[in-house]
Amino acid sequence: MTAHMSAHMSAQEIFLLDVDSVLVRPLGYRAALRATVDHFRARMGLRSDPPNDAEIDEFEAHGFGSEWHSVPVCVAGTLAQAAEARPDLWRGTLDETLAAVAEAAPDLPRPDYAALVHAIGADAVWSDMLAPRRALAYFAARTPPHARPVLDALLARTYDVASPATRVFQHHTLGSARFPATYGIAPEFETESLLMAMDEPLLAPEARALLRAARLPYAVYTARPSLPPAGEDATGFAPEAEMACALVGLADAPVIGYGHVAWLAQQHGAHPDAYVKPSPVQALAAVAAALVNAASPVALHAALAVADAGALPEPFAALQSGAETVRISVFEDTPAGRRRSRRPGRRCAGPASR
Repeated sequence: MTAHMSAHMSAQEIFLLDVDSVLVRPLGYRAALRATVDHFRARMGLRSDPPNDAEIDEFEAHGFGSEWHSVPVCVAGTLAQAAEARPDLWRGTLDETLAAVAEAAPDLPRPDYAALVHAIGADAVWSDMLAPRRALAYFAARTPPHARPVLDALLARTYDVASPATRVFQHHTLGSARFPATYGIAPEFETESLLMAMDEPLLAPEARALLRAARLPYAVYTARPSLPPAGEDATGFAPEAEMACALVGLADAPVIGYGHVAWLAQQHGAHPDAYVKPSPVQALAAVAAALVNAASPVALHAALAVADAGALPEPFAALQSGAETVRISVFEDTPAGRRRSRRPGRRCAGPASR
């Protein structure tokens, strides 16, 4: 997609690069989803049987674009299946319930994950933020009242790293070495980062060399979790966008990810999803970051000033000083990706909200 801005300066090109399916082929998230579902299945004494690609596609098509939301649905669905004939298997905590299922050793058929998400009924018109609430209501209506604490543990706070499924998933995405640096808590088990191990670079070395040689302003523009602006408290902000940049040799690129807009939202008492793409705030912040070659607070505040008040602070004011046009080329995977973030719910657990 190419957009044009009228300006009064020498002709200038600015590149905004998405991450998923542009810089990398995002295989790591699905691998982490499967590993996390299998983690809980193993604790129930069940064999490995996570969702396949077609079933994951169904989750995404029905409003569960975040693995933080689809994983606990898979776990809750399996627990409900195990306890259908044995309501006594529901215990006071998730850990106790997992252990009770393992002790009972039920002979369960493979879960029909696609049928489950269809039955829940969440769809694309529901925001990803509301999808786990819809799932919680679905399971609560079909399980005994004493199951509610377990369902709440799984589905009530999926944006929080304290949520069991989210915490395990983040171990697999970040790896146990990065996990404590991100969240300030010790890892619960050892694992590699499946993002670094499974994501495939799509930016060829030749393309990277051309990008650098052209010396054109560019920034990485993604809904992936990211660090906040440099110098800000990064606790709880998962560096998943920065990890992808490092994988393709762009570790020094200015990045405007979900962590940056989440930080900006915190400053203004807003929800981060109000600023992430397709909101113009994130795109404008990426343009500003490209112009100053840094994902700085100045770039973020300037973007909000343009979007909210029509003001034109620096670095945007400089675009009026010449006589030509500025062409902004945005490289994204699909037209749908230009209208909405691919995974609007997987956000910075902790102080913000993958």
